[in-house]
Amino acid sequence: MLRRLFKTVFVVLVILAIYSVASAPAASALSDVAGSNSFRRTVTLGQFTVHNNDAPETQKGWCTYDVDGVYQPWTLNDFKNSGYLILEFESAPKGALNFYWRGDRLGWAKTELVPESGSDQTTFIVDMTRISAYDIYQACDRLDIFLGYYNNNWADLVIKDAYFAEAAENQQNIATETEKRDSVSSVEVLPEDALSARPAESVYTAARVDDLSGLLREIFSPAHTELATPLLGEEQAQIMSVVAGVATQTPAKSIAVALGMAADMEPFAQVAVSMPDSVRPQLDRVADGSATPVDIVTLLLGDAGMMFAATVAPEVHKGDKGTYYTLEGIVAFTARDNLLLIASSPAELEASIGALEKQENRLALKRRFDSPNYWRMHLNALTAAAIVGEDGYDELLKAFKAPLEIEIGFESKPGSYLLSSAVNILEALADASGLVDKEPESGGGLFMAGGGKLLLALSSRLAFSADAFKAYPG
Repeated sequence: MLRRLFKTVFVVLVILAIYSVASAPAASALSDVAGSNSFRRTVTLGQFTVHNNDAPETQKGWCTYDVDGVYQPWTLNDFKNSGYLILEFESAPKGALNFYWRGDRLGWAKTELVPESGSDQTTFIVDMTRISAYDIYQACDRLDIFLGYYNNNWADLVIKDAYFAEAAENQQNIATETEKRDSVSSVEVLPEDALSARPAESVYTAARVDDLSGLLREIFSPAHTELATPLLGEEQAQIMSVVAGVATQTPAKSIAVALGMAADMEPFAQVAVSMPDSVRPQLDRVADGSATPVDIVTLLLGDAGMMFAATVAPEVHKGDKGTYYTLEGIVAFTARDNLLLIASSPAELEASIGALEKQENRLALKRRFDSPNYWRMHLNALTAAAIVGEDGYDELLKAFKAPLEIEIGFESKPGSYLLSSAVNILEALADASGLVDKEPESGGGLFMAGGGKLLLALSSRLAFSADAFKAYPG
């Protein structure tokens, strides 16, 4: 039975791992508005002021800090108060034109503006809010913006004008038809609402990460990957480089997971991932059963997954809660609103949908903290002993009158991290009299809750800055 649980959990975690390193679905950064007169200029950038030292002939742009005494005409506030970059050239690009940006909180991110075949346009309206990692770059203290031109050099593509802009309030054609539809009908559903209720006799863990994409970008930041690379072998370093390049582009917004085993020794797993509006068409096709293998692999892996479309053969089914798909006859998945739902079985998937439909069907968590990120463990001693499958736990079982619940909360605050933990030890133990009405030991804030005589006690206050965790390679 344990082997079956591990197999189920493994398959779900594999799908999560694949999804976590998924590249973001392509979304054009070029606005569909009629022309630049639909915008109001906020700050003029003008001619290029900096270049990329690694590619000085092809990558040129602007930054928020002085370089070699060259004054920069814009600040981070200019960037934050503008949504668009307007580019006007003397002639049309004859080759590929890419948009790059880099900040102190995230490395390079790239978006193609013009393909290798070139373009007949001379004016480009770049909607920066639709480019991957826009929110991360808005939180930076330093920012570089570069244009990469790959048809010889910039000699044949002269900038006529470049400036930041905001949309004019009286223009109705700023949003595309898709954006208009989403702004009216898009429903944001929390992923934790898709976790179904469990009996008290169960053993399970539940977790939520509020900003999965941001977490992955932090984990696979250039500073961290450069620090880890010397510790790996050549092959492992290459794999990590590929994973890092893809993981930092994942579009996931937040994720909630619940997995464990019921009293009847039946394992279960549910995963709900909140997705951005850019992939709503694919989610809608998954929900109604019209999704193709290309839809499914690109939803999980981004455009990089298209090469695997021919090898993926999900089976479509009709259930009591609508259409769903299965992979390898084990993992079931579907979509509802902005959520991608994954479960260990069709029954678990329908339970997840039922939790979305009615609040009383949802997993009730007695939260101790209000942090958006958390991990919880619900441990029923009798079920846990049955899972282990060994005798000799009679005295341990007698010690508990209720399930043991452990919670760890994590929250990132400006300049600091808040880590909280709690255990319902007084509620869970059959006899907690030895833990009640304890007074602090004299001479400090040390709380001694154990039995016997005190032999040695040490305590100190610990304080540190978030800067202590930053890595500076070299």
